[in-house]
Amino acid sequence: MKKYTLKLTIFALMICITASQMHSAWFSNLTNRLSRILEDTALAVENPLELLRREQHGTITGTYQQCSDINQEKYLKLLLKTTVSKSNKKGTKDAEGRFLLRPESLHIFDLPAEILNKIVVEPIDTTRYFIENVFKQPSCSYALAILPGGILASSKGKGIELWSFKTGACQRTLGLSLFQQDGHTNSIMSLAAFSDGTLASGSSDRTVKIWNTTTGNCISTLRGHESIISSLVALPEDRLASGSWDNTVKIWDIKTGNCLHTLSRHVCTVTALAFLGDNLLASGSEDDTIHIWDISTGACINTIYAYQVTSLAYLGKNMLASGSTNGTIKVWDTTDGSCVKTFDAHMRGVTSLAALSDGTLVSASKSGSIKFWNFRNGICLNMLGGHTGEVTSLVACPSKNGRFFSASHDKTINTWRGMPIFGISCER
Repeated sequence: MKKYTLKLTIFALMICITASQMHSAWFSNLTNRLSRILEDTALAVENPLELLRREQHGTITGTYQQCSDINQEKYLKLLLKTTVSKSNKKGTKDAEGRFLLRPESLHIFDLPAEILNKIVVEPIDTTRYFIENVFKQPSCSYALAILPGGILASSKGKGIELWSFKTGACQRTLGLSLFQQDGHTNSIMSLAAFSDGTLASGSSDRTVKIWNTTTGNCISTLRGHESIISSLVALPEDRLASGSWDNTVKIWDIKTGNCLHTLSRHVCTVTALAFLGDNLLASGSEDDTIHIWDISTGACINTIYAYQVTSLAYLGKNMLASGSTNGTIKVWDTTDGSCVKTFDAHMRGVTSLAALSDGTLVSASKSGSIKFWNFRNGICLNMLGGHTGEVTSLVACPSKNGRFFSASHDKTINTWRGMPIFGISCER
């Protein structure tokens, strides 16, 4: 708290300097108010979304011009304290003396024209992420998947819960009802969603089940693996790839339930799968290899040597990211198997990777941290700390809405929302 207050005090001093240079009575008055406001943290709001909720729910009433002096101070405080960057971590491009603000938040305060005319809003080349929703569960979720219509699927023990993005409410459960006799008999470890809303789940019971998420019924059960199903990925033409602790990858036709190919080059647990397009599939394993497969023929066309792979994410344009138990992330050119970039990502092992729609790479670790990367130069753009336990899964929305999800051992699923950042500065 002392460190946070010190940062805010520095910002206040900068405003004071600007005010003296401009010889503006209003800015002088503002800085005097701000110095008093900084001492009171009772109304501190760190999340702009919370500010919007308070305004919409009537907790914040009236406008700036209608308020008394005391309420005007509260408005100014909310404007400043909800937009001040909490930290100056690497990759956050805070300009001197500027406050970070979502531009749509400015209208809430209904500031007088003479004040607005002296505020310059400038774009900053970064995005801040805030927790939009927290889904609490009685047990840890090991797998997440995005379904059409704004639905998040999460594993819950032997069953699946379907959550609404907008309301944060659980809309349906799969395999959890006493009347459903066709569910899994052991914990679900992986999920994969198809564009038509069909959902596949892989379990410790060595089976893969295909679900109709509209009716909640299990369509079919795929059998053939001899151990835990650790990873799934949906493929074109109603095909599904499954990776297992039995060291194999299987390609399935989900309509017929037939196994089309069994890929058996790995000599240890298959931990991750990624579809690369053009009928190519990548599989990562604890045996220090990533195999590139032609799923139409089942042939292995390339092998990449990477230390104890835990996760994979396809970045487009033949670029593949892999996470490892030693905390490193490597970016590979899948055409020749060369390593394009290596960066030390986490102090502990990488548990999950996801590629956002803008090309940013997101990584999670056993420590519970989530980081954002420019995979081309290995620079960390941001770091989040919304979990208190190991992050077990990440999944990103395919649309450009800046939303992704993280599940953790702390028995929560966080919905993260990305927002472009703008800076407020005083016109000189």
